[in-house]
Amino acid sequence: MGTQIALVEKALHSQLPAFADVLRPTGVPAERIVRTMLVSCERNPRLLECSLQSLLSSAMTAAVLGLEVDGVTGQGFVIPYSGVATFQIGYKGYPTLAARGGLTINSGVVRERDFFEFEEGSEGFVKHRRQLGDEKSRRIVAAWATASALGRPPIVAIMSYDQVLEIKARSKGATKPESPWNDALGPGHE
Repeated sequence: MGTQIALVEKALHSQLPAFADVLRPTGVPAERIVRTMLVSCERNPRLLECSLQSLLSSAMTAAVLGLEVDGVTGQGFVIPYSGVATFQIGYKGYPTLAARGGLTINSGVVRERDFFEFEEGSEGFVKHRRQLGDEKSRRIVAAWATASALGRPPIVAIMSYDQVLEIKARSKGATKPESPWNDALGPGHE
């Protein structure tokens, strides 16, 4: 594994000027993309079985978007699919990109016994008051997200948990144990 990581690191370092060019507007240092790609490879050794070109392409996609791919921040992930590394935006990547565009995104998971009231449409809103404690024992019933910007009506999206599970069933990554969909103990699934 050490030799493979060294080869990936050398290839990533050769791309530092290109990473720096695309990252300039975001303020993210190019070295951070290299570091987070290496962390991803260390955390998921199956990435080292992927083509070097697909790893570099995933790193460039992350750089273009200015998102970290360490698997910890939730901004982005690099997932191995049959020898090809594929960048996947994470659950915290969307709010990061939206904030750069002047939008504020909020979201949440609704569990049994939470207070939850919403309305969709031009006057949409979400009121969600979580009940704290025993979260893992209370079933998820819905997920919600809002996007808002000054001078614009809010965008509200609500999904039942059944709808979320339908999306999971169509996700080719959901069958992989390292997929955020299967992160029962961490923030990935929620």
